[in-house]
Amino acid sequence: MPEAEDRVRAAEEALRASHLLLDNGLWSDAISRAYYAMVYAARALLATKGLEPTTHRGTVHLFGREFVRPGTFSVEVAKSLTAAMALRDRADYGMREDLTERDARRTVEAAQEFVAAAKQALGRAP
Repeated sequence: MPEAEDRVRAAEEALRASHLLLDNGLWSDAISRAYYAMVYAARALLATKGLEPTTHRGTVHLFGREFVRPGTFSVEVAKSLTAAMALRDRADYGMREDLTERDARRTVEAAQEFVAAAKQALGRAP
């Protein structure tokens, strides 16, 4: 499915960008790109079911309904997406200066795991 493949590529690119930003001390931007990597990966999965959410919250909701509730992904994975969303909101719209290197590292690590799990579910090597 081309939509899923395009979104996986976008997730991989955002993940690479998050690592570069993290390595250069740009915590807020690293968090934002890591979150987007997760969103793109979730949307790649949703595309395999013909679902095209138009909002971030819709993406999180549909991911939970279609992949967490049935047990394809753990509740912890869903929580990592929700936590990344909250941090991304702060990074992009709020208290950027309160975000720490620790916040950024945790979010980038969570994104790495999320994207790898999504790729595995899609039948692609992580």
